[in-house]
Amino acid sequence: MFARFMFSCFFILSCVASTGANAQNANADLYDPVAPENSAFVRVFNLSSGNVEAQLTSKLNSQRIPSGQFGGYRFVQPGSHSIRIGEQVFPLDLNVNDVKTLVTTETGACFWTMG
Repeated sequence: MFARFMFSCFFILSCVASTGANAQNANADLYDPVAPENSAFVRVFNLSSGNVEAQLTSKLNSQRIPSGQFGGYRFVQPGSHSIRIGEQVFPLDLNVNDVKTLVTTETGACFWTMG
């Protein structure tokens, strides 16, 4: 009886452990990788009345940012980049460890630098 109980416990623990490993692998694509050393960070704060689509030149995917919300930080290598929102393009130069937020409104946009 005890052997059967131990076998059942071992079987259940094995199933739980393999499920956790599979879930971790499935979630790996949900998050950006860790930023490399000496990166710069950029995000958009949308103060316009509608959603905006922000495209950073060095990234493949754009971000859809609802009104009144921050987009996620995107890390990039230092240097010259630009953010496109609709037909407007906002150039920016980034240094190592810069953290910049593009604040966009109905009438335009400006960069805000932390630090």
